[in-house]
Amino acid sequence: ERKLWKDTRITGLLYRAQTLESSSCKKNASVVIGGIKEWICNHIIEFENVHDVIGFMQKHSESQEVFLAGAQALVSFAGSSFNARKAIEADFLIDLMKGMESFVDYYEIQMIALLLLETMTEHSSNSRRQIVQAGGCKTLVETSRRYGNDLSAKLKLSRVLKQLSVEYDCWFELEATYSGIGGANAIAVELMNNSTTNPEIEQNAIMMLTNFTKHMPN
Repeated sequence: ERKLWKDTRITGLLYRAQTLESSSCKKNASVVIGGIKEWICNHIIEFENVHDVIGFMQKHSESQEVFLAGAQALVSFAGSSFNARKAIEADFLIDLMKGMESFVDYYEIQMIALLLLETMTEHSSNSRRQIVQAGGCKTLVETSRRYGNDLSAKLKLSRVLKQLSVEYDCWFELEATYSGIGGANAIAVELMNNSTTNPEIEQNAIMMLTNFTKHMPN
C-alpha cells in the first residue's frame, strides 16, 4: 500500500510540475516547481526494490527528474548487489543509453549515467556487449566531445570506454563511424591529447589503443 501511494503521489506531482512548466505562469511558479521536483527526487530513491525503480523510470522516461533520481538509486543498488546488476543488465541498459541520448544537455544526468555504466561494465562482459550493440560507444564519444573540457566527465568516460574497447564491435563501430578522422585509434588519441593533466585518462586511452590493435585485421 505504501508503494502504491508513493507511486501515485510522485505521478501526480510530476504531472503538476509538467503542467506548471508549460503554462503561462511558469516564471511565477518556479518556486513551486522546484519544491515538487525536490520531493520527487527524494522519494524515488526510497524505492526498496530495483525493479520498482526501473519500472517507474520506464513509465516516466520523458522526465529528466525521474531519470536522474532513478539513476542515482540504481547506482546505489548496482554497487552493492549482484542481483541488482543482473536486473539492470536485463531490463534497463538499453534504456540507460537512450536516456543519455535524450538528456544529452543535462550534465548531472550524464555524470550519474556514467557512474552506472562504469559499475556495470566493470562487473559484466554481457553488459559490455549490450552497450556496444546498442551503439553505446558512439554515444560515449559524442558525450566526451560535448563535455571535453570537464575533467571529471573525461575521466569517467575514459574508464567506461576502456572497458568497452575489449569488445570487437566497439572497435568496429568507432572505426566505421569516425573513418574520416582515422577511426577508432584516432578517438583514443583524441582522448589522450585532451588529458595532459590526468595520468589515469592517458593510461586508459593507451589501453584502448592496445585493445583496438588486437581487433585490427592482420
